[in-house]
Amino acid sequence: EKLFWSGIAGTTESFVQMGVLMPAITAPAVAAVELFGGLALVAVLLTRLAASGIAVVMLGAMLIVHLPAGFFVPDGIEFVLMNFAAAVAVALMGGGHYSVDGKRTAARRKHRAGAA
Repeated sequence: EKLFWSGIAGTTESFVQMGVLMPAITAPAVAAVELFGGLALVAVLLTRLAASGIAVVMLGAMLIVHLPAGFFVPDGIEFVLMNFAAAVAVALMGGGHYSVDGKRTAARRKHRAGAA
């Protein structure tokens, strides 16, 4: 959304109105994390890194934007908190054995075992 519908300029302006610190830096950073982190999670590639980035973005959104509106949707922290919790869980657990990350780790272990 931040890249395609409102654009970086629109996102930066929204961040200014919301009181986000350094909006000229945070708007493109958040847009990149949301786009590339989401794609990485779909591809189950660099899962822990992508989920960690998304967790940080969700924590910022929760504390800066949604907390003043209370708990419940549409403007509260309820949905953002769920996204944060899911991202933290994925960051801690990883993508699993059948993910691209899991296959790469298994291949590295097999290569090390063969070299020893």
